[in-house]
Amino acid sequence: MRPHTITPQIVAALLLALCPRCYAPIHGGFPGVPELLAKSDAIVVATISEKLSEPDFGASAYYKIYRERTLKGDVGETLSVQMRQLEVSTPAQEGQKGVWLAGADALSFSVGSRYVLFLSKAKDDAKASFENVNCDGSSFEVSPWLKLDSLNGKSLRDALRILLLDYRDYSRARLKHIEQRTEEYLRGL
Repeated sequence: MRPHTITPQIVAALLLALCPRCYAPIHGGFPGVPELLAKSDAIVVATISEKLSEPDFGASAYYKIYRERTLKGDVGETLSVQMRQLEVSTPAQEGQKGVWLAGADALSFSVGSRYVLFLSKAKDDAKASFENVNCDGSSFEVSPWLKLDSLNGKSLRDALRILLLDYRDYSRARLKHIEQRTEEYLRGL
């Protein structure tokens, strides 16, 4: 074999050895609620309490989360999870690299913020018991002011509807705040 055909194979083998998760493809865009629910071993509302690592080549990192509410599955109150930012995306986000409404950058979750997390059990990972489902929509931020008691007695779908509406309203309020602050700055020019 020629050196130029062997080199990519060696690089691929090294990447697999150094970062076994970096080759894992994202399942794609938002697959729809039924498929996302089926892929989830657990669905929780949680606050990110600590970032435990920097993102790897696959853009995932380890976080300690505090579970505030379990919507599906059985998880502890505090747990270590491996996640990458895969929130609900829009055509505007896809077309503008680096523009995120959330308080985190494109590669990390914001410590102290509350998220809905769709989780699957981590396989062969001593550092984490769960990881987020590997598709768009497997995490989204919700308001810290949302009273989780409003989810009492609701079905899983109704609870998710309430949480998604909060995500929409919270994101709109943030965008409105950014718009107002920008207008103030522009008036000063």
